[in-house]
Amino acid sequence: MLIVQMDPERFRDSTAGQVIRVGQGEAAYWAFVPHPLPPRLAADWELTAILSDADRALAELAGLGRSMPNPHLLIGPFVRREAVLSSRIEGTQADLADLYAYEAGQLPLPGLEAAPSEADVREVLNYVNALEYGLKRLETLPVACA
Repeated sequence: MLIVQMDPERFRDSTAGQVIRVGQGEAAYWAFVPHPLPPRLAADWELTAILSDADRALAELAGLGRSMPNPHLLIGPFVRREAVLSSRIEGTQADLADLYAYEAGQLPLPGLEAAPSEADVREVLNYVNALEYGLKRLETLPVACA
């Protein structure tokens, strides 16, 4: 059995906590005790001003979104882009143009030699449908927002 002992010097200047000796005699050991959470933060007025500007911009965007007759027109392209990029991680070969062409019933695109497999494009579309379904379910699910 390999026994490794903590080197208390490595934690001497830690801002996250302190090292204390616990126990007596041969049973004594070093333990790291973290400081209570949340940590005390010094006021940073420059950061506060930046956060205030960001909050104001988000509120303005939310207000504009509520005044749009169909905000999905603005959000839809971002959902599709996310679906393409996330599916690409899994090895799909479809891109955004392929997805739009498939949704329009025009895959493969005229004039292009190599079209992705229909299974790849369907996988991306399934991602879009799942994300849109999840967003729709948020209206009825008991999700608490802070």
